[in-house]
Amino acid sequence: MTGHEGEELRDIALHDEIELVGELIVAASTVDGPLSDREIDDALGVCATASARGVPKTSKG
Repeated sequence: MTGHEGEELRDIALHDEIELVGELIVAASTVDGPLSDREIDDALGVCATASARGVPKTSKG
């Protein structure tokens, strides 16, 4: 026994990266070829004009 039962170890940055990769995998599974830059931006929730700066979209619509 380690004395840490019930404690949860979390890496928020890693969790966020895994979610982003998951979004890309889902998006890639819906097309026959490579994703375009716009499709990648849409999957990751970034604006095309702000994507170069890494600014996330504020709404999806």
